[in-house]
Amino acid sequence: MIIAITGPILSGKEQAAQYLSVHGFKWHSLSKIIREIALSRKIEPTRYNLKKLGNDLINESPNKSILAQKALDNMKKTGDNDVVIEGLRDVQTIADLRNAAVKFILIGVDAPLELRYDRCRKRNRKSDPQSFEEFGNLDDSENYDLNIGQRIYECMDMADYTIINDSTLEDFYKRIDEVLSKLN
Repeated sequence: MIIAITGPILSGKEQAAQYLSVHGFKWHSLSKIIREIALSRKIEPTRYNLKKLGNDLINESPNKSILAQKALDNMKKTGDNDVVIEGLRDVQTIADLRNAAVKFILIGVDAPLELRYDRCRKRNRKSDPQSFEEFGNLDDSENYDLNIGQRIYECMDMADYTIINDSTLEDFYKRIDEVLSKLN
């Protein structure tokens, strides 16, 4: 079974994948795959460059997702059957994974913009937006800009389940468990 996770920046995608990995799912990250491709192409792994590379990869092969293929190849290499793939940001990757898997579940993880900005401030990475306005602009560019491959809210619309991560970590895990209970 493949459980794939999509959602906007700082919604809790990695936290969900980490939780699922503790519960027997092998964690694969599309962001990690893009970083590896960037390294092989000698591209500095800034957020902008990685986003541009992701878009370039989509344009290089518009009818098939290179990221989906690499994730599936990694699964075959490791022999993983139950996996969580985190970081889906384009509809072609979702379609290709859904078509390739016997059982594919897409989970959308979301949280209010203000809460995600608060998480951004607490994370305090050098490359993170420094104001709420900058954060909102980044969020818009990743979700609504038709000129880049990342159209996260279109991906969210494809989700089989949506989890709102607007409370405690314990509540978030309970919401994940509720989805898992529906899959058995």
